[in-house]
Amino acid sequence: MGKIKDEINSFLQTSSAQAIHPVPVPLPTQRGPTCGFYALAYVLTYWHDRFQLHGGSYVTKKPLPPRTNLDGPKQVPGDKQARAKAAKKGAYTSLRQFGKFNHLTVLGSVFNAENLVKVARGEKSQYAGQFDGKVVSVTADNFSARIKSLLEWECPVIVPYDVSIADSTEGEPVSERGEAAHWVAIIGHYTVGSDDYAVFYNWGEFYTAKLQAFAVSNAQLTSNRYLTFAKYRVTDQDGNVYYSDYGRRKSVRSMVKTWKEQFDQTGDQTKLKLDRHGSKLHNPEFNDPTRGGTRLGLLDKKDQRLRLAVGGLRNKVVVVYRKEDAAQIAGVLSQ
Repeated sequence: MGKIKDEINSFLQTSSAQAIHPVPVPLPTQRGPTCGFYALAYVLTYWHDRFQLHGGSYVTKKPLPPRTNLDGPKQVPGDKQARAKAAKKGAYTSLRQFGKFNHLTVLGSVFNAENLVKVARGEKSQYAGQFDGKVVSVTADNFSARIKSLLEWECPVIVPYDVSIADSTEGEPVSERGEAAHWVAIIGHYTVGSDDYAVFYNWGEFYTAKLQAFAVSNAQLTSNRYLTFAKYRVTDQDGNVYYSDYGRRKSVRSMVKTWKEQFDQTGDQTKLKLDRHGSKLHNPEFNDPTRGGTRLGLLDKKDQRLRLAVGGLRNKVVVVYRKEDAAQIAGVLSQ
């Protein structure tokens, strides 16, 4: 399956898919380890667009973007200090800033489903009171049925799973014990023969994969491994900034290699320089703090926090909706 090349509404119609309506225009592609915020921003945009289309008494403000500098890295130092001052008064410029300011993420990754719901609610922020959310428990057996029931109500679902980055299976679910954990928004489903397929928003585009593959991948998110990130900066000989964000060394180097190959193919004389700024940072968040119950209650060796105090992706998906729709969502989930 993989990436959908057709125009999304045409694809949904041709596939006879049950999907959200309207389908929002894709956001710019994801920057840095921030997939949870991009998936959430797309869902909030959907609810805003839906109200704009259908009208009603409940007015939603335009949602915050997933991160402040959405279109690309800053070319010159920005207004970080001023934004931090405004955040203290509840005025945020992005979902990521809210998450970082309220200690729901370290660098931008969200390894706790409950934390993603807290960002959606935005307590004490300028968008507080508009949206609510719920962490929904799922199993490999009931995953597909739960997702389909929510989509019948045109409610998208934010799903954590291990993602493939291989060319032949890009975006599709795999099993990596949580070491490739990723968030996407499932916006529709359709059937081919005896198989159900999900349509999902990911990396600024739309993809499709078997719905049961998501169920299997979600159910095996058990890694406790620390993922090491550092702040990287890629510039050219003229000082233009191509990349400035947290990342993992292997993936950033691979990205720079691809850019250089593209420059060589077109005869572009641009020279890229990769620098690492600051010390390496680990991500102190877990997918499964108990390792199957065998190390229940142990203190973490790196920061001495209780393992039970962090983590939570396995057998969970996130539903975010307008606050006044909470009763209807509860009814769908009780079926």
